[in-house]
Amino acid sequence: MEIAIQLKEKTYATLLDQYDQARLKEIERNNMISVVEPAIVPLTPSKPNKILNIGLGFIIGLIGGVGLAFLFENLFGSRLYSTKQIEEITELNTIGKIPSMERAKLMNLKNKKGEHYFFPFNEAFRRLHVQILLQNNNLPSRYSNKIFMITSSEPGEGKSTITSNLAIAIAQSGKKVIVVDCDLHIPKQHKIFGLTNSAGLSSLLNDPNTVDAVQKTRYPGLFVITSGPLSPTPAKMLGSPQMTSLIQSLAKEYDIVLLDSPAFLAVADTAQLAPIVDGVVLVVRRNQIREEAVREACRQLADIKARMVGLVVNEAERSGTYYYYGHK
Repeated sequence: MEIAIQLKEKTYATLLDQYDQARLKEIERNNMISVVEPAIVPLTPSKPNKILNIGLGFIIGLIGGVGLAFLFENLFGSRLYSTKQIEEITELNTIGKIPSMERAKLMNLKNKKGEHYFFPFNEAFRRLHVQILLQNNNLPSRYSNKIFMITSSEPGEGKSTITSNLAIAIAQSGKKVIVVDCDLHIPKQHKIFGLTNSAGLSSLLNDPNTVDAVQKTRYPGLFVITSGPLSPTPAKMLGSPQMTSLIQSLAKEYDIVLLDSPAFLAVADTAQLAPIVDGVVLVVRRNQIREEAVREACRQLADIKARMVGLVVNEAERSGTYYYYGHK
């Protein structure tokens, strides 16, 4: 028993000695570390690198801006923002400037009959009527100076609204006028005047004896032939001898015949109508129409030798006339 105790005491002493030696070596190793040079506090932070980030941001922004501009140009094309621009592109005289209809709604003015009335808007169509007559006086005598087609380059430029309001202005001047809705794709005249569309132009072209195709409106002297049931072959119908015969017969009965045609670049129908009218009026909506579309429409109209009366600018810039009549 004593021998075992002595053996363990000897082992403990040996381990304690080894532990003390290890601690001494660790202390010696720590004492070998020395300061080579003192630490210096930097004047600028290592991150973020503002100069690098600004440079990268500028390059990325420049590339992104050019890319967006290219995408916008290809998707939307260059817009025409002034009447002068439109005149230069079309090489046509402006015979009408129509102010914003939204302004007329905001004014909410009414005349003695309780009808909504906005002087610049209504007066614009009276002037347009006069200008059409003046421009058309230069046509050769073989034309009747009665048949006019209202068209636009693309849908949504307001040609149907302008056609209907022009017809109202003509009727109010004491003339007998008829509007023919030749848009056999998206007709609007029956909606504008609140008429039925069960019988109309397509009906007359299929059967000249169709009754109730010519409808009265609430405006004395103003009549409308709506589109009628839509046809699967509208271009063929509008280019038919029956169409020419119908328009000629209307010119004998009415003082003015207005054809509300489809947008010129949308379908081929309008090209069929141009040869049978005395003049073509091109409607262009400022701030919306693409320059390329206007150029192409004018080129195609020239190719078919359309007799251009002039240009009507929709949503035209405001003029001092508004202020003269007290509308600000």
